[in-house]
Amino acid sequence: MTTSYEISAQLNRASLSKIQILVLLLCFLVATFDGMDAQIIAFAAPWMMPDLGIATERLGIVFGAATVGMAVGAALFGYLGDIYGRKRMIVLTVVMFSLCTPLAGLAGNLNELLVIRFITGIGMGGALPNAVTLVAEYSADRQRRMMVTVMYMGFAAGGIVGSVAAKMLIENYGWQSIFYFGGILPLLLVPLLIGLMPESIQYLVKRGGGSAEVARLLGRINPAVAYSAENRFELAESVVDTRIGLLFAPDRLRNTVMLWIAFFINLLVLFFLMYWSPKLLIDYGVSAKQAFNVVLVFNIGGVGGGLLLAWMSERLDPRLTLSGYFVVATLSAMAVGLSVDQPTLLLVSAFFMGITAGGAQVGLYPLATQIYPTAIRVTGVSWAQSCGRVGSIIGPIAGGALVALGWGFTDSYLLFSSFLLIAAAAIFCMRLKT
Repeated sequence: MTTSYEISAQLNRASLSKIQILVLLLCFLVATFDGMDAQIIAFAAPWMMPDLGIATERLGIVFGAATVGMAVGAALFGYLGDIYGRKRMIVLTVVMFSLCTPLAGLAGNLNELLVIRFITGIGMGGALPNAVTLVAEYSADRQRRMMVTVMYMGFAAGGIVGSVAAKMLIENYGWQSIFYFGGILPLLLVPLLIGLMPESIQYLVKRGGGSAEVARLLGRINPAVAYSAENRFELAESVVDTRIGLLFAPDRLRNTVMLWIAFFINLLVLFFLMYWSPKLLIDYGVSAKQAFNVVLVFNIGGVGGGLLLAWMSERLDPRLTLSGYFVVATLSAMAVGLSVDQPTLLLVSAFFMGITAGGAQVGLYPLATQIYPTAIRVTGVSWAQSCGRVGSIIGPIAGGALVALGWGFTDSYLLFSSFLLIAAAAIFCMRLKT
């Protein structure tokens, strides 16, 4: 008689294993280099603009080119990951943005830079959905929220790496050097991904014909069970309904609208902060190293903020903790805008802004999974992410429009920080089942 094993049940019965930690570490590094390559253009911009003849009012379009590409990449490679496997798409997208990032250092004019950053964005956008999926599919139910949260912290960690590298490279070796650096590190990761990263067990089962590999991987997760290729491996498939109209059923309408608002607002603000902060600070008269330090402490705060929020949400009402995060993020961002002449207070405010604004973005994902039933959960989360991507495109472009109108660092920060109160109100107005 052939023994049958359901994959999720086997993961839930096992303790956290070395292979699961390995998957988390590799995907964390993917997110780190993804975040680094997304943000380094913000550090290069003040020096890049005169060399390429980019007017200030066009800089928002330069920033927006990558975010448009990220939206395209997320949709394209998320789909391809279901067909060809998560590992293959992770390797392909990392190679893609590793090779394209240095090309920005070779750009000779605005049009070339826009095309390069758009293509780079496609790779960056495609890497994260597959990495998140792989981590989630190697996690037991009890571990999944924390494992995904830790992986997402890699994006902020990439901002830390980029900030430190920018301080060391740009003024000494030119703005092009940060793009070359941004290509080398992720390219060094590729052999590790090829040699060490396993494919998703769920994907192997869905594809069929991979029983021996499934048995081997499950054996590494739970050595106490003697899995073999003769066993039958199954998935606890749920019925998935992709009709968007179900998200607006009477009992879900409020939560769906409020969630979309929160995703849109927070990514609009975050991508404005991420791209425009160095340029606005340097224009105000702050030294380049001080400006990079502001981004550095912001990302340091972002690394811990998501973990803190995940811990608090397990013990308190997640609606209250997340809306509270947005309120503190508003106050912190306003403090950043008002303390530009006080270096110590500026750094402290930026740190708390990173904890709250950066951490809130990570906290939105588990909240999104909580408000929808299993059958429409994927649809609900994906549409909320789409709203966020629209915000990530508009934020940098809107920042450029404000700068063109003569808005400076303080005015821009006060305006964008006030938007976070809308996100706080939206989360507070949601109705969560207890």
